[in-house]
Amino acid sequence: MNGSMLRDEVTSEKGKSTIRASSPSGSLASSVAFSTHSFDDIYVSDGQRGVKRTTFDKVFVYEFPLTLGDNPAVREGCPVALGTKCVHTTVVDLKAFENSRRSGTRNRRKAKDLYIPVFDRATILMSQGFTLEKIVQTVLEIEKIKKSRQECMKLNGWQKLNDAIDSAGKSLLRKFTRENYNKHKWNTIKNTTSNLNSDSNDIKGSRDQKRGNVVRAARTA
Repeated sequence: MNGSMLRDEVTSEKGKSTIRASSPSGSLASSVAFSTHSFDDIYVSDGQRGVKRTTFDKVFVYEFPLTLGDNPAVREGCPVALGTKCVHTTVVDLKAFENSRRSGTRNRRKAKDLYIPVFDRATILMSQGFTLEKIVQTVLEIEKIKKSRQECMKLNGWQKLNDAIDSAGKSLLRKFTRENYNKHKWNTIKNTTSNLNSDSNDIKGSRDQKRGNVVRAARTA
């Protein structure tokens, strides 16, 4: 279906289902589905060993129309998104689906091949009932958001630079402070040692002087 997107759902034999993947279809991109055929869960309970087995037999493909999106991360032009109302459902046998998947593995398109050009997006949206004025208004809003994000990124970059400068300045300040403290501490220890040596010399000189006085007094006696 033109202008639609696909979403795959895998159901088990008990009726439970799990959404597996989503991808564009129709003229935009082919269906890409993923399904597990079966798996075993080995467990140990009360000393006994058992095996739980789950198998799948069908793949449900739900198609949704494209609608106007609001994602500002779009490369250029107006963004598109999935609609909320399912327009078509396809049920495929799991074995047939896996066989077709294996045969088409080599022909699977790459991410760059899934890109929708700006003109094609605008054409799809206008076919869905959106006016050209609405599309242009959305594009202007998206560009405004992009510009705001770029300014925030620049501010964050300057903020990171300022934080780095502040951190480097604090590191240098701590280094100089530590060096000055160590230098002051060394000078204090050096001065204290010099004072102790001076006091020791004074005590030694005084003691020698007293000894000389005693010797002279003994000689005169």
